[in-house]
Amino acid sequence: MHPRKSRMGDNMRENHKQNDSDFTKLFSEPQKLLALYNMLSGSQYPLDSSLKIMELPNSYFADRQNDICFEIDNIIVVISLQSTISENLALRLFMILARFYDTYLYDSNIYARNLINIPRPEIIVLYTGNDGFPKERTLKLSDSFKGGGGDIELEVKVLDSKGLREEIVI
Repeated sequence: MHPRKSRMGDNMRENHKQNDSDFTKLFSEPQKLLALYNMLSGSQYPLDSSLKIMELPNSYFADRQNDICFEIDNIIVVISLQSTISENLALRLFMILARFYDTYLYDSNIYARNLINIPRPEIIVLYTGNDGFPKERTLKLSDSFKGGGGDIELEVKVLDSKGLREEIVI
């Protein structure tokens, strides 16, 4: 398969629901998804690496078609496409991740004495909107806690996709 530039940038500007569908369709093939992840994370997984594409639970956000989830090397990767950035993104993605782990551990005995190892999460949001936005920003779940701080943290890396569109080669 010869590398080619994706049309992701062109597809993102039109109909929002169509964009979501195009995004998930474009990266539904493991090689393309791995190429995207390598570019976004700086990793260098060979394109023939084994990964497991997973379905995110939709109980909270039934209309969401813009999230991709996969497991590779004990990492659960969630890549989400967003045309607007909400300060609640870390909270929303935390809720989705909690539902995912609930499903992932369905047959496990979480009350057992032995530690259950779970894949660590990595969440990347691609911002596709036109509002001024930094090239990269980190949203934190702890910012949602009243009074600040807290014992739980989830960091969400948000990338402005404008600069990435030409770099995505699959």
